[in-house]
Amino acid sequence: MKYLKGTQWMEPYVASASRLVPLHRVVNFKAFRVPLNKTIQTDGSCQPLDEKRKRMTISIRLWTSNDKRTRHAPIPLVEALDSLAHELAHIKQWEHTPKHTRLQARIMKRFSEVAQNLGVKDMYMRNYNV
Repeated sequence: MKYLKGTQWMEPYVASASRLVPLHRVVNFKAFRVPLNKTIQTDGSCQPLDEKRKRMTISIRLWTSNDKRTRHAPIPLVEALDSLAHELAHIKQWEHTPKHTRLQARIMKRFSEVAQNLGVKDMYMRNYNV
């Protein structure tokens, strides 16, 4: 499992979900930003790399545009973590069902414990070198 540029900070959060989802199926984590002239359509994706969804890549949007769409700004950490939890839940529960939502909530609970253990106080991505 690789953490590509700008996603290394996710590692302790992802590790905390290891008992909830089969992380060995994730090949890598990517970060993306929406071009300034485009509308945001998704906060993340879990892309299968094969037909049986045995290997996947997870992409998370870590930047947003300012009100005038003139520059990118980091999103709040809690938004990035919520998107990450949502995409990780897809590894075990592919469809958007109540089970998927419950699993996402359990993953977020683990993430909040990690944030607390790391002493996170500022919930903005600007402190994570994204």
